[in-house]
Amino acid sequence: MADVIQAMEVALEALPGRDGPDRAAALNELAKAQWRAALQEHDSSLLQEAISTIQQAVAMSEEIPNKQAGYLNNLGIFLADFASMKKSAAALEQSVDALERGNRCAPDHLRCTLLLNLANTLRTQYESRSLGGINGLNRAISTYRDGLDAKPTPSNKPKLLNGLGVSLLDRFEARHSLQDLQDACDAARKAVEESDEGHPFRAVFLNNYAYVLSGLFDYEPSMDILNISISWSQEAIDIAEEQQCSKLPLFVANLASSLIRRHRINNSQSDLGDAIEMLESTLASIVSSDPAWHLSSLTHSLALQYRFESFGAPEDIEACIANLTELREQLTEQEPLWPHIQSAFASALIRRCDVNAMVGDLDTAVRTLKDTADNLSEENPYASTVYGDLSVALLARFELRGSMDDLNLSRSTAQKALNLLPATSIDYTIALATCASALLRSYEETDDDALLNHAIDFYEDAVTHDCVWSRLRPGRLTALGFALQLRYGRHKRDVDWRRCSDVCQEAVDLSADSPTLYLSLGQKGGAFLEKARADADMSQRAIQLHQAISSLEQSLGLMPAHHSNRAPWLNNLGLACEMLYKDSGDQKAYTTALARYVEAAELPTGAPLQRVTAAYRALVLVGRSDIQESSKLALLAIRLLPTLSPRLLKGQEQESMISMFSGLGSYGAALLLEAGHDIVDAVNALETSRGVMNSLLIDTRTDLTALKERDESLAAQFADLCFMLESKSDPPSQLAHRGDSLDMSSESRIAAAKAFDDVVAEIRELDGFHDFLQPPTAAEYQALAVSSHIVFLNVASFRSDALVISSERMRKISLPKLKLEDAVKRANSLTEAIRNDDATTRMATNDHIRQLLSWLWASVVNPIQDELRRNIDEAKLRICWISTGIMTNFPIHAAADKASGDNAMDIIISSYGTTIKAIKFSQQRLAQITGRGGQALLVSMKETPGEKSLPFAEEEAESLLSLLRPLMPGTMLSYPPSQSGTAAPTKRSVLTELNTAAIVLLSCHGVADHDEPSLSRLLLSDWQSEPLTVADVTAQRLPCARTAYLSACHAAVGRSADLLDEGIHLAAAFQLAGFPQVVGTLWQVNDRRAMQVSRRVWEVLLAEDGRLKYELLGEALNTAVRELRESTKMSEDEDIDMEFDDEPFLWASFVYMGL
Repeated sequence: MADVIQAMEVALEALPGRDGPDRAAALNELAKAQWRAALQEHDSSLLQEAISTIQQAVAMSEEIPNKQAGYLNNLGIFLADFASMKKSAAALEQSVDALERGNRCAPDHLRCTLLLNLANTLRTQYESRSLGGINGLNRAISTYRDGLDAKPTPSNKPKLLNGLGVSLLDRFEARHSLQDLQDACDAARKAVEESDEGHPFRAVFLNNYAYVLSGLFDYEPSMDILNISISWSQEAIDIAEEQQCSKLPLFVANLASSLIRRHRINNSQSDLGDAIEMLESTLASIVSSDPAWHLSSLTHSLALQYRFESFGAPEDIEACIANLTELREQLTEQEPLWPHIQSAFASALIRRCDVNAMVGDLDTAVRTLKDTADNLSEENPYASTVYGDLSVALLARFELRGSMDDLNLSRSTAQKALNLLPATSIDYTIALATCASALLRSYEETDDDALLNHAIDFYEDAVTHDCVWSRLRPGRLTALGFALQLRYGRHKRDVDWRRCSDVCQEAVDLSADSPTLYLSLGQKGGAFLEKARADADMSQRAIQLHQAISSLEQSLGLMPAHHSNRAPWLNNLGLACEMLYKDSGDQKAYTTALARYVEAAELPTGAPLQRVTAAYRALVLVGRSDIQESSKLALLAIRLLPTLSPRLLKGQEQESMISMFSGLGSYGAALLLEAGHDIVDAVNALETSRGVMNSLLIDTRTDLTALKERDESLAAQFADLCFMLESKSDPPSQLAHRGDSLDMSSESRIAAAKAFDDVVAEIRELDGFHDFLQPPTAAEYQALAVSSHIVFLNVASFRSDALVISSERMRKISLPKLKLEDAVKRANSLTEAIRNDDATTRMATNDHIRQLLSWLWASVVNPIQDELRRNIDEAKLRICWISTGIMTNFPIHAAADKASGDNAMDIIISSYGTTIKAIKFSQQRLAQITGRGGQALLVSMKETPGEKSLPFAEEEAESLLSLLRPLMPGTMLSYPPSQSGTAAPTKRSVLTELNTAAIVLLSCHGVADHDEPSLSRLLLSDWQSEPLTVADVTAQRLPCARTAYLSACHAAVGRSADLLDEGIHLAAAFQLAGFPQVVGTLWQVNDRRAMQVSRRVWEVLLAEDGRLKYELLGEALNTAVRELRESTKMSEDEDIDMEFDDEPFLWASFVYMGL
């Protein structure tokens, strides 16, 4: 070819003159030779020379329009090829311009050719998404039609019809007009009819007609259409093989895609095998730069996934994911196939997760699909698939982690996928079923009947819809059966049970030869279990249970060992056997129930909720009949409990999960003691199962001084990840072309949580850091108790104990008089008395509290202090109380025996802690802040919008400000403004000032939220719009914090019965934010009495040398409260000299948190 070009160049130089028609014609011939050589050698430089050459010919032909039109046609073709070679949008635009110029001056015989090439270029421009958008596609369609009106030659007419058909299909995929689809099919058919057997492009026409038919099949799902499409595809391949057509690999990919489609509909394994064989042969014969490589590799990957779904061979799904990973590395987001590849990759990860429950696969799938949707127009033909797959991935992740954000987004994306499809689409029923699944799971979380009914309607529609998806029918029937089972369980309507039973049996029958028969069997078993639970007739109940057990055992026998459904169905089988055992005493059923529960609990791929549920059920089943077995189950359940509250969940979601197993730690610790375990095992059980959420937060705030000295880089990584985990959220990403958004903050948090665990593991590899963030040892427990005994109060149904940690040893003190039933009654009575207290009921409130204090003395405090004083001569004991469960809101420090006069306040300096880990954190904070500066922050809310006045709040703050002024700078925020505090305390101003505060006094109203303790709040001037909540305070990291004095109601109490062990209240929040010492209250306080206590505390702390003796805060509060107690015995009328009963409602509420 080079010799030909050189000869033509020599001949060109020999021509006389520098222009003229002869030279232009010669330039045209030279340009064509250069063009052919450039395409053959894939040489863009030589193609650029051809373009330059033809441009000279065009310039020389201004006076000869007939000739110029031909040269412009060639220029347009060359530019289009250059654009394809270099991915140049500018070259495409130049091609369009050249062809339009040529069309304007073309003679009739050439016009049709120019229109054909112009239309082809406009369509290419649309497909490359370079310019023009849908308007450019409309121009292409119009131009093809102009060409057909221009009396095309027999050779050009089928080309025009073929181009028109493909363009109409493109427009259909963008606009979903069925008329475009019908017109595309007609045009493609006519292209085939207009081309004879010898037409050089007949194979192309046949392939495109087959492709359009496959598109038509999506909206007119007749197997005849699909079969005809496959037949034409095969003929196209036969011709292409004879002609050695370069597009053969593309034709093979299209045929394989249709064969795969037929397999997915009728489960034809021969179709799937043929598709895989021809794709593997094609991929072995072409290079990765071939235009068909990416489509062939994608189609091959999909085929492997479907074979995996049919036979479960792990190597198929692994090869599928590997192929798609390679494709993702090779292509960019601009490629038309990109959304399909991303969706296929995510779908493969979801399928792999189904059988191995690797939640990391779901995380990757969700992030992949969110990223894809973020850049995807709703007009994109893959948009519905992307949103549908995203919904499936989110729902699967919700099942494993329980994030309501995932569930809510699953619902919205499923609905979006459904909205993007017309009801005639073959994928419409798939979208219906996806939507129904999200609605059904939402019902399970909300008990909203409308969601359940809506889900059932969708499933029924998907089952009865006129659709060819016979392969999917068993799965849809199974899902419908579960939905009907739930509705039957809720409303006990026989019509629901009959329909449920029928569809479950049909699903089993249709799945008889399917490798996923276990899904239908498992649902059938669950349905009969639900029926048994509702059936009062014991004989019928036994029949239902045996049917449930049989179906579930068959299902589990067929199911892959790590399938995502295995844990819930093991739980169901365990429950069915447990019910049979309780009804009949069948010991075999008991043994099976226990074994299945334990298997579910120990299943590493099971969802945390399913595993903890199984362990808990096993524990309850065994009870105290076998203490040794129960103690093992207790250890298992407690070890699993923190997995319910992973770092990657939001606080309220963590609360929801933890609350389901309230009291498990106390019961488990009691079992361990009963079984003879060492006391440290019981303490570890309590530490593991309580304060789980706060424990995660403390981990991110651990002291890194030693780690920085050992490995500064690793310490920096750890600190960065801690910051990310504590950040509230990332900004949401914006979906392309819309105002909707997909929140990416959950994905960032998940990634940070994984990295956090990896870095912690790396730190533990360092010499001397093997115990980094590990639970304390017995020696470390005792080291914390140097200045004060630490006493756990543990109450269970069958025993109560004080677990005492002292510097010299750990021991337990039995509390036989402390009964769980009594504690529950007294706690409820206290709550009721506090809630109903006012001036008219105050006497009754005080009587109630006196009785409570007497009970606490007799059953709790006296036996403990008596044991601790044995052989020890101490004027006053120091005890840090860690109360568990129902004991957490009792004023242990105020226990007193009215008859003898003995009382805790006179012989014990009491303090409180939520967990030992929290105490250790506070002690580490004390060491870190020693010698640091800081200011005092005084907040007074004498008046509160919408609440009663606190007339002494301002005086309390002014008094402390005056006392501290010689020691440190102070800021006072007051509402209304006062002499010392001119600015109103708002949420923002208080949080800002806290950053530099060593001491803080908050004299204001406080509210304990009974439903969501993280929303318990302090009422500042803007509380109605911006309350300062527990969550707000917990989120702070306060570098100067030393002592927080919360002179506010309910500041040290949690009122949510299921979250008492989590220690979620305002005082604990201030400790987590950095204050190692906090004073708070257990109920509402009188502001005058609160001022008196506060003033006295600070007077005691101020030493003679003018410094504050922070370490005496416990003693100072004890002194102040005892003085208040004594003052309540005296009449406020000086003329009355007599002693009354004290008023514990006024004095017993004040507590100190710290050591």
